[in-house]
Amino acid sequence: MAAVSLLQKWNLLQVIIASPDLSASAKVVAARLLDFFNSQTGRCCPSYQALADGTGLKRRAIIYAIQELEQAGWIAVERVKGGAAAANRYATNAFQIDFSRTASNDPTVHDGAPSRVHEDAPLTVHDDALLQDGNSARDEG
Repeated sequence: MAAVSLLQKWNLLQVIIASPDLSASAKVVAARLLDFFNSQTGRCCPSYQALADGTGLKRRAIIYAIQELEQAGWIAVERVKGGAAAANRYATNAFQIDFSRTASNDPTVHDGAPSRVHEDAPLTVHDDALLQDGNSARDEG
């Protein structure tokens, strides 16, 4: 697997967050999985408990969120069975994240977010990004 940049991870997270078909829990777990994802090796092996600790969700909610992400095609899970075979070694599930679903060429604009329609186009900021404490940057008084 080729190295994944921080920008690629961020882009994928934006696409996942914008997905209307995912629950809030699944989106939070996806964000945490991306945080655990090693960009150089492609490994992502946090335990369910580590994900629970990192999100504030219960372990059972993590399991449901992982299943939701898997069914939606965002991740694949290589499950490790417990028992005698795993008793003498550290074993945890391995998660493969589908970076091919990143809409890198999609000029999706989020309200207030900088956007570019073409790479050579100037960066634009939408009016609602200029609001701060209820005041517009265009107000003169």
